[in-house]
This record gives sequence, C-alpha cells and structure tokens, in this order.
Amino acid sequence: FKERGDQHGQAGEQEEAIAQYGEALRLDPAFAEAAFARGNCYYQQGEFQKALADYDSATRMNSVFPALKGPVTTTFTDCIR
Repeated sequence: FKERGDQHGQAGEQEEAIAQYGEALRLDPAFAEAAFARGNCYYQQGEFQKALADYDSATRMNSVFPALKGPVTTTFTDCIR
C-alpha cells in the first residue's frame, strides 16, 4: 500500500495517496515511512494540523526522521497556529 500511495502521490492524486497510506498504517500501525508520506500529502493539501500529526507520529515510531524533532517541529507548529 505504501508503494501505491507513492505512485498516487507522484501523480498528484493526493486523496488516493492518503487512502493508500492509511491502509498501510492500518495493517502496520508502526509504519513510520507511511505516516511521514501521508503527512507530506496533507501538507501539500494545506491540511497542516493533519500533516503535523502524521510527522509527530512518524518521529515517535522511528527515529529516522530526526529533522522533524526539536526546533523544526516547534517552528512548523508556530506557523500553523
């Protein structure tokens, strides 16, 4: 489902990509890459709160996203308020 989400995202089909990433997360709730990718789709749609929630989930699931911790997340949060 992650790969399908990637394909839809690259085609500009954000809603379908979000659905595919959601299915990947339903099957594996600890799939950090799917949460991060879905966050990117939400961000592209201007759904900043949902994007931030997925980015936050991704960092909690796996530490491969250190750039989203600390000052960057704080700045992003401040921007969407």
